[in-house]
Amino acid sequence: MMLCENSVGALSGYAALLNGGHPMLMLSAGLPGDMRRQIMNAYRPGLVFAPKSLRGDFAHMRVLREIDDYVLFESRREPVEKQ
Repeated sequence: MMLCENSVGALSGYAALLNGGHPMLMLSAGLPGDMRRQIMNAYRPGLVFAPKSLRGDFAHMRVLREIDDYVLFESRREPVEKQ
């Protein structure tokens, strides 16, 4: 899952994930947290690529890589609890 913003980090990460053959569900980074959690619970993505500004929302996930203003997280594919 990729939470999109108009930035160099987003474009770089998109290209890397696409080149790596990873299917992506692209969503707006401005999506409200409750809606984002519902989508994550429904699709259970293995990777989440999100802006650093949302890092706290994914603190329960392991950081795999940072690219400019983005962070690639590895999800455990467990339901996301309401915070």
